[in-house]
Amino acid sequence: MAHKAIVAICLASLAAIAAPTAIWAAVPINVIKGWQNSEPEALEITVQSVTQGAPETRPMTGTPDGVVTRTGVTLVAKVDAVHRSASNLQPGAVIVVKFIVQRSNPRVPDGNIGVVLSKGERARAFLKPTGDKTFGLAGAVGCLEKLNATR
Repeated sequence: MAHKAIVAICLASLAAIAAPTAIWAAVPINVIKGWQNSEPEALEITVQSVTQGAPETRPMTGTPDGVVTRTGVTLVAKVDAVHRSASNLQPGAVIVVKFIVQRSNPRVPDGNIGVVLSKGERARAFLKPTGDKTFGLAGAVGCLEKLNATR
């Protein structure tokens, strides 16, 4: 009987530890591919300018001392290649991409979301329109992929 009680306590402890961290499980690749495939704009871009807003820091759920910092980012970019575009974008068009970058401390899986690009860097972008020549990312991760070459 004591053995069953010990097993039950261990399982309950494991569940209590795992529950708060379950929200930080990695985004499955099929979800990312779904975001990439479903959005109307699939482009390759070169960054012309980057503006970062004021960072906003909040306590992190599930950790006593953790914090999450979110920063708004605005890219002005030139379209280099169009793989698909419901907006009829063409190479050479200039667009604005707005998104949020998130960083966690301490680091947790999926706590660091978003790529910050520099002027001249290239990226593959999966976007959804939010206004006239203004776009947001299709999903939190995997929708702005830095390419190796810069221009």
